[in-house]
Amino acid sequence: MKKIKRLLCLAAAVVMIVSIAAMTSCEEKIVIPNDKYIEFPIEKSVTLTWWYGYDDTYYTGDFEKLEDHPFMKEMKEKSNVNIEFVLPTTNNPGSELNTHIAAGDMADMVSHNWYTPSYEGNSIDAVVDEEIYQPLNDFVDMQMPNFNALREEYSVIDKIIVTSQNNILWIPRLNDTFGVDSSMDEYYYHPINTGGLVVRKDYLDEIQFISEDGVSHYPVTINDWDNMLDAFSKMLGLEAPLGLFTSFGWCTFTADVFLSSWNVKVETYREIETGNAAYGAVSDGFYEYLKLIRRWREEGKLAEVNFTNELKVQQGYLGAWYGNADEIVNLKALSTDPNFELIGVPDPVQNVGDKIVMRDSYRPLGCASLDCVFINYECENGPLACRWLDEFFTEETYMRTSYGIEGEDYTVDADGKVQFTDKVLNNKDGVRYGIYQAAFMESFWRDPRVIVNYAYNSEQLAAIEQWSKSTLEFSYIDRLCLSYTEAEQAILSTTGGIGGAVAGGSMGIFRGDTPLEDWSVYVESVRNAGLDEYIEVMQSAWDRFLAN
Repeated sequence: MKKIKRLLCLAAAVVMIVSIAAMTSCEEKIVIPNDKYIEFPIEKSVTLTWWYGYDDTYYTGDFEKLEDHPFMKEMKEKSNVNIEFVLPTTNNPGSELNTHIAAGDMADMVSHNWYTPSYEGNSIDAVVDEEIYQPLNDFVDMQMPNFNALREEYSVIDKIIVTSQNNILWIPRLNDTFGVDSSMDEYYYHPINTGGLVVRKDYLDEIQFISEDGVSHYPVTINDWDNMLDAFSKMLGLEAPLGLFTSFGWCTFTADVFLSSWNVKVETYREIETGNAAYGAVSDGFYEYLKLIRRWREEGKLAEVNFTNELKVQQGYLGAWYGNADEIVNLKALSTDPNFELIGVPDPVQNVGDKIVMRDSYRPLGCASLDCVFINYECENGPLACRWLDEFFTEETYMRTSYGIEGEDYTVDADGKVQFTDKVLNNKDGVRYGIYQAAFMESFWRDPRVIVNYAYNSEQLAAIEQWSKSTLEFSYIDRLCLSYTEAEQAILSTTGGIGGAVAGGSMGIFRGDTPLEDWSVYVESVRNAGLDEYIEVMQSAWDRFLAN
């Protein structure tokens, strides 16, 4: 009967709890109660199983299994807790995990990379009643002083992890770093963007390009892009100077890097002046953006093919596209043109002096990569699991999982800057070493700049600096952090046609199949799909999040 109830629960809440719960009950005879803080190392070894639904192909080289990771060995020695990882055996970890849940065959801890927070109607808390996983409030209070110190410092963490019924059901990964700029907003962190717009610097030099700002030798404004692409076409004869990968439809005009100059997003965002929720795909800014991309397409300046590396280095074809830090060096090596050189440029703005405030990549502090850990309802050593996880939130572990072993993997200079050693920089496995050896990739609190700090050369770092200039002024509404009432869920269930209306209508305008004069018809079709009700729900949910 319990298995049937679990299946019904999963069917009713599939959107909320895909891949979220725990697998296999504790098999150890030793049970450590929650009556006092657990000191490490514990007297007798205890084994905890951990469902770890991640790609383990990184973990090669110096060790074959996660249990053999040097950091995991250190943790075992320190705690006397043995962790046995349970890895997916199929290419569909979510489905495989749900099978384990339905069978009651669950591990003590479970990691997954997707979740939806508490709902007030069909609540995620129901999985407690269904005996899938357990609330962690008492364990967190008693066994996690390091994590609690961060909760005290950053109130947004509780906005993420505390459900509508005041349960703490998961331990999250965090985005914050030691020594982070104190001027940053409490709710968000500034990401390091390793991808963005790239331009052929040799082509810029050839046309002697100068920005409207009178200083920059790369495009800064939308007008700059117009002038640059025009020169690439007329002066250099480039076949398709701008590459935008649009084959997946309206939402993939390459990361909104041009749309953002109008201070809107395709989907839901907060208006800067009013703070109200808005939907960018019906905004005047989106209309201007579609006109721009449409004009570039009609003028033959836009490449819409799945451009390969060979096309990117082919002389006389592309001059700019959305790329990444690896391309800065890899494509130069691939090209036969001795003058080939790429640079990263910032997202374009409307006017000199403007700044970008709309980017998709911001994540709330307590919601890094959407990774978190749950405890199986039947696990009797939940307190020990939480005590063990709390070790990830110490400064010592932060440095260890970010940079490796001091003196062996890195040193710290007089200015406090981390310098990696030859063991990291010149190892046989190259960049991959820093992923699987110097850094424990899925740890709960680590410096997101670690790979940037050692993996990239000066040219790549210059590009990353340009791409990371975007700022945030409470403009981004992260739907994954919001909770909804039962009535709101009912409304959301009726608004599924909004995306289709936007995709079809905007793509028709972009491709020229729909006259520009039909913009009002397109907007009406989106609103008829329930847009106003959708925005109202987003506004209410976001207001509750901020007030929580």
